[in-house]
Amino acid sequence: DKGLAEARARLIMSSLNRPASDRVEDLWTSYVQDRAKEISDLSRLKYAWKVLAPFFADRLGHTIDHDLCREYAKNRKRLGRADSTVRIELEYLRACLNLKYGRGNTHVWTPPQSKPRSRYLNKDELEKLLDHVSTPHIRLFIILAVTTGARMKSILGLKWEQVDFKHRAINYAPAGRHQTNKRETEVPMNGRALMALEEAVPAALTDYVIEWDGQPVKSVKKAIRGD
Repeated sequence: DKGLAEARARLIMSSLNRPASDRVEDLWTSYVQDRAKEISDLSRLKYAWKVLAPFFADRLGHTIDHDLCREYAKNRKRLGRADSTVRIELEYLRACLNLKYGRGNTHVWTPPQSKPRSRYLNKDELEKLLDHVSTPHIRLFIILAVTTGARMKSILGLKWEQVDFKHRAINYAPAGRHQTNKRETEVPMNGRALMALEEAVPAALTDYVIEWDGQPVKSVKKAIRGD
């Protein structure tokens, strides 16, 4: 019976993916397996676990409470980590526990959310910045960041097939990519972005808009810092 076979298959898969115990380390393994069904880049989860593990790995999930989280936060702040960084780490922990126990059944505390930053480059500052940028792919990245407001990851993952020169638009949500809470969408190109992209097309060696030495660029942080 096909229906019965599928139902039993789901039960088998559920049992195989069930955490080995209530230790946070085992719960995290199941959490990562679940997230891998929706996202391909697990680097943030790997980094989060690297810092969470020494404090939480051997604890039982149902014992995590506000006091433990505050103690973790104090330890991280002694190392110079900002509240916003600690908050993100603990939010990953909360998501992990929610998968096991359900929303509302966990007791993870996080530092208060930081006030939004409201410092923007004005036109003169942007021109001054671009005057000092000679590397083509960094210049193009800055122009796209300023003119479209997209996140670094979205710009670095942008492919030429997502650039619509005819309608002067960039699609930051290509078909097949799972839509996250940080919604990516189609945005119009202004004259500056259009000109920069048109200049970059003839020199393209890959499918990616932002490339260097024939390879996609994973990060521009080091280049922008001037390291």
